[in-house]
Amino acid sequence: MVKRLGRRSFLLSTGAGVSTSVLFGCADDAPWQAPDGKANRLARGELTEVIPLLGAGTPRFGVIHTGLGDPATDGLDGSRTLDLSDADTHRQTPNHRFFIRTLPPPVLTAMSADPAQWQIESIEYGERRARQSLAALVDGLPTVTQDVLLECAGNHSFTAFGMMSAARFSGVTVESVLRAGKLGFALDLAKSIATAYVKISGVDYPAPSPTLGSDGRGNRMGYIFRVGDLIHYGALLVTEMNGAPLPSNHGAPVRLVLPRWYGCTCIKWLNEIALVSGSERATPQMEEFAGRTGQPDHIVAAMTRQRGTDRRNPMGRDPKAAYLAYDDRTETFAADQYRPALMHRAATPIRVERYVDGAQVHLRIIGISWGVRDGDTRPLLLRFRSAEGSRTADLEPVSEFNGNAAAGATWSFWTFDWTPPVLSAPTVWAIQPRLTFSSPSRLDSGYYDRYFQLDPRR
Repeated sequence: MVKRLGRRSFLLSTGAGVSTSVLFGCADDAPWQAPDGKANRLARGELTEVIPLLGAGTPRFGVIHTGLGDPATDGLDGSRTLDLSDADTHRQTPNHRFFIRTLPPPVLTAMSADPAQWQIESIEYGERRARQSLAALVDGLPTVTQDVLLECAGNHSFTAFGMMSAARFSGVTVESVLRAGKLGFALDLAKSIATAYVKISGVDYPAPSPTLGSDGRGNRMGYIFRVGDLIHYGALLVTEMNGAPLPSNHGAPVRLVLPRWYGCTCIKWLNEIALVSGSERATPQMEEFAGRTGQPDHIVAAMTRQRGTDRRNPMGRDPKAAYLAYDDRTETFAADQYRPALMHRAATPIRVERYVDGAQVHLRIIGISWGVRDGDTRPLLLRFRSAEGSRTADLEPVSEFNGNAAAGATWSFWTFDWTPPVLSAPTVWAIQPRLTFSSPSRLDSGYYDRYFQLDPRR
């Protein structure tokens, strides 16, 4: 007789969960439930196992890695990976589990994170316009709260795709700051919304007096945006995360959060906003992530040609993949040649549950989806392919659930129930989420495929 265990019992007993309080959430964060009301049991059998997903790596979930121990990159290599297997039990990732990519640079220890003390400088075409405290900048502006998913542009199977998380962020919109004239810019939004550019920078460098880039300002982390994009996508200057003050590891006291854009654009420890020309050279941050954010082929090719092993550049985290120092590159491109760094529609499985009904095995696949939809209503398809090459027909999962994800700002959840063919030996299966099986997008290229082994003897 098979012992009857609920899904959360398995999550706790297998180590996929972290604590009862986190798993069950709170009043405004109720655990997601499958639409048939049978989150713990399929009609055809009882849950007997949560099958581990296989991957290219085995990350230590929840552990903060401080980096490679290189003083030149201190903080920039810091990271923490989220275990996605129980993501459907809390729509917002708790702050202590939210993924991290870059830790606070040492220079922050000498800076006050008090909003009344933290200074933000505004610059217009190279001329300083204002220097004011964060408290003064946001004073009198309405607070906006939104659930947003952030994904590192380098999220990959070797981290089990755990370089993503979702949280409830609160702050003021960049649009409200601009319209209130808080930055001192002579900017007519009605006339220049499509042509004006803003460079947003943060404190992200290893020493108080670095020589990073020709401007010598030491703002390593910076990105140039079209003002129209910041307004269209609802960019926020965030000071709270999940109802608490923004943690230091996530950019306290203020960071940029840009819904639907990759995390490399969401500048931490924000201390400068500059009005610039679209002809201004792309920042080191933009050049580093060009190949991961869907930039034009000629830009990506140029950045690839300029790879080297110059360790003067803290951007070169891996000597074999490092770029030449920013000032040494001969092929450069203006900011207005860059595309928005959008997270296009994506999906990946996070858990496989095994149910047994006599001799018959049934599987429930639980997954997440996220990214910009832009009116795309195509259903998400699944295909299962065995290591031996056999495959099922293309399959359509049930609808996605979580109204907050309708516009792609945060993740939604989905399930698919599948009865695998009867096999006599352990078999590795690939779960392949797709929209068309033919486009070059990350999703349709197989980037987010996951694997599991099904053992008929268990």
